Amino acid sequence: MNNVTKIVKKITLSDQDIEVAKDTLRESKMGTDRKTLRRVLGDLAVVKMLEKNGDQLHVSRPIEHFVYIPTKGNIAQFHKWVLAQGYTVIGLNRAKDSKVCISFEHIGCANLSAVISHTIPINRASRRAGGQYDGWGTFLEFETEDGFDNCPLVTEQQGAKQS
Repeated sequence: MNNVTKIVKKITLSDQDIEVAKDTLRESKMGTDRKTLRRVLGDLAVVKMLEKNGDQLHVSRPIEHFVYIPTKGNIAQFHKWVLAQGYTVIGLNRAKDSKVCISFEHIGCANLSAVISHTIPINRASRRAGGQYDGWGTFLEFETEDGFDNCPLVTEQQGAKQS
């Protein structure tokens, strides 16, 4: 178990966090259905982990997303959607269980409202293509005497393991 996973496992979401997630969804007008709320709570766990470790959420950085689509799913349709949204495709790799992992990124901030403006549409598009959105990752951005610096990737998958 790496240090990031150890840190993430210490984060728990309170009732207040759940209300923050619901309010953010209402403000974004993306609906508050159960699947969407679950997605936002996973995103919130990662944002909280980043904050807890001194991240400067307002600093733009690469944010990478991961979607798994069965080889019998509509990989081409999803790939076209990703490109049409302006994302940069990093890779298409065969994964376990006859699935393909499509990884792609955008440059953006890691605050909750900015993150969900991407994760909710990605999650919905991946389901339409028969796939599953596996989450996102980014670098921890922190301030130094010389400006901003970063350290290794932190993924939403690790944040989703919260109780």
